Amino acid sequence: MKLLTGQLDCYTEFGFRTLLRKETLDNTGLARKLRKAGYTVEDAKEVVKMDSPLFVDLDAIPNAEPVFPPPPKHDETHPDWHDVPCKVFNSKTFTFEGVKQAQALTRSVEIKRGLPDSVLELGNSTPVEYQDILVQRIIKQAFLWDAYLDKLPKLRDLEIPQFTFRRDYGIPLNKRNETLLKNFLRLCESNQPELAVARAVGGEEELRVSLIKHGKPFQILVNPMLTLLAKEPLAPLASKDVTASLELPDIYPFLSNAGVVDQNIYKNGDRFAIKESSPFPYIHTAFFSHHIPGSHTHVHPRWNDERFSGTTLIYNFATALLMARRKYGNDVKGILPEPITTQTVHSTGQDFQFSIFQLNNVDVEEETSSAVKNIFWLTPKLKLFSTCKYEQGKEVFEGYNPEVFKILMGFYLNSSK
Repeated sequence: MKLLTGQLDCYTEFGFRTLLRKETLDNTGLARKLRKAGYTVEDAKEVVKMDSPLFVDLDAIPNAEPVFPPPPKHDETHPDWHDVPCKVFNSKTFTFEGVKQAQALTRSVEIKRGLPDSVLELGNSTPVEYQDILVQRIIKQAFLWDAYLDKLPKLRDLEIPQFTFRRDYGIPLNKRNETLLKNFLRLCESNQPELAVARAVGGEEELRVSLIKHGKPFQILVNPMLTLLAKEPLAPLASKDVTASLELPDIYPFLSNAGVVDQNIYKNGDRFAIKESSPFPYIHTAFFSHHIPGSHTHVHPRWNDERFSGTTLIYNFATALLMARRKYGNDVKGILPEPITTQTVHSTGQDFQFSIFQLNNVDVEEETSSAVKNIFWLTPKLKLFSTCKYEQGKEVFEGYNPEVFKILMGFYLNSSK
């Protein structure tokens, strides 16, 4: 049989592996030479014996690996177990009726479609030099140029659910959104350096706000990816008296907390990591990343634009209520002496939604609340771009929308004076 080069390499490698399996110590004759020179050669096994101080009994050494206690069971033995269940609204929860249900839950009304004119004018007043070019570079850096690669979640096609797609590597959605939002904020700061020193950027954290809704405990857990912090809360944008004549939407036969699951394991009270003694104790703008775990394309059969908008409104309400308790104390009730205003950016990376919430009344129970309601401003979902991907090794970037960053700049400059 003719021995080819590839076969020879295989046989050679197999021979080396066989020899390495039977590796033995070669007798170099060193002990004989040392004895001949007058040195005493002792067996190592005789030197290190049980009665020798050098001997270490490995079996007697205690296990040095860290021992972690078992996780608590999800029953009455859990340290956070409560006999009274609480409805918990988190990132996986949505409102069935969308914005209408969120309005009923937060007792808020919309006095104008879109955002206030004052905020929109701020975004157009001080553009950044080469703004559109820099924004497009930031988008490409987040979606195309980032060197971080990870195995992406499984793809699913709702029309052919039995089909299995090949697993792909790429930039995770959470990583994309974080890079995009941080660089957008950095670009805003570069345009207003005197304003940047009066703000601070906080990282991802969990915010928890507790209240009573329909006579039962209710909690909102939100996880903003970034928080823009300021020394004082935003100034109100409208008079609270204009809400007296406006009616809340009727979602009968549903309650406003419909679809929110009861839980017996929860923590009491509010949670905000920033201390009151901090130089930047108030949230100016909260940035939320909407990435559903297990979904690569942000598409989920239960989510739609209406439910997305309802979630944005509830996130903004939770942030405003937390800031009201920060300023006026945890026992504040009824109509606030001065309304608290917060801003929210809810993004999938490609789609952006902007919201402003003015908290006039902290009582959201229908039986105890006065005619004064809360106010919100909300934009529809705005596409930052239509296409940003690689096709046959080439970058494809289409459908850039410059209005998105202008609104973001207006949010950053709001109440800057």
